[in-house]
Amino acid sequence: MALMCNWVVLLTQLIPLLLQVWNTNEREDLQVLVIISRPPVKVFIYEDWSMPHTAAKLKFPYHWDEECLLTTPPSAKDEL
Repeated sequence: MALMCNWVVLLTQLIPLLLQVWNTNEREDLQVLVIISRPPVKVFIYEDWSMPHTAAKLKFPYHWDEECLLTTPPSAKDEL
């Protein structure tokens, strides 16, 4: 995938908040789906919008959730 983007992140006490996504590649669309949930967050990376959820790549744990995982057990009801 030849897509470049810049991320502006604001750090809060709990998690970084993504404030801006900037598409720097004029030849491709930047498509982002964001779901806010309780920590720890599970990030699924999709190659395109037609990719099924079962084929997405899981990025877990995300670096800002590593401390949270040490203190709070994950909840099964937060699973997709």
